[in-house]
Amino acid sequence: MKALLNQAINMHQAIASALMDMKQRPDEPKRVGKLFLNFASTVNAIGCDYSKVHLYIVTGLDKNVDLIERHLTSRGIKFQLARCKQQLCLVFDRLGRYPLLLKEIERYLEHPHVDREDILQAMNVYGEITERCAILRKFKEYDIDILLSTINSWQGVSIDKLGDPILTLRVVVTDVEQDPTDPSPIVLHTTTVDGGVRGGQLSVVMIFPTCVLLLARTQHSNVYEFTPFRRIVNRFAPVVSHSVARTRMRVICSYQPLLT
Repeated sequence: MKALLNQAINMHQAIASALMDMKQRPDEPKRVGKLFLNFASTVNAIGCDYSKVHLYIVTGLDKNVDLIERHLTSRGIKFQLARCKQQLCLVFDRLGRYPLLLKEIERYLEHPHVDREDILQAMNVYGEITERCAILRKFKEYDIDILLSTINSWQGVSIDKLGDPILTLRVVVTDVEQDPTDPSPIVLHTTTVDGGVRGGQLSVVMIFPTCVLLLARTQHSNVYEFTPFRRIVNRFAPVVSHSVARTRMRVICSYQPLLT
């Protein structure tokens, strides 16, 4: 996290320095749009990486605030949780200002201008980067909510030790084909899900680097029920093998939008 935060700080400083250098060359045309396009791939990569880990750090601070305060106080340092979290958000604050800055500059460009095409493109690119980072943070918020929940019937390693989920999908289990000789049959109750669709169990699929978990929702928002399965089949994606399966069953799922 420290290395990534330093990369983000250095990136923003490099952009600010490049803008200052441009300002000190009054005889040359101001190619602000081109400058931002040159930085776009770096901004996107660092911004997305930072968005993926930011909430993990904030959650860790919230969970361990007493321990952190005692540790820093013993060394004569006053820890301010709110200020620390605010500082960690400055990367996003700065990123969100870039599309506004570009739009404001575009308003005052004479027509025609050598940079107009680039600055219009940069406005769109940085708007997309900002939106992408916001979506990633929302995904991670959803992931963390599940990782901190109670998972009934799961007998493997603690779910928060499985690593960062590669993908989390909210699904509706609409059909089950199960081996009749299986000693632990699973009953999926018909329920009403978003939009009034009937005939499925609202569940969550979490894909980790080493396994895939199918978690059924319960009446409690912070409690899930682990559902053993062999593979998930749907019309939008290939078969996903499950490395910790204990039953012979096939679950046919239909996607539900995660952000609704």
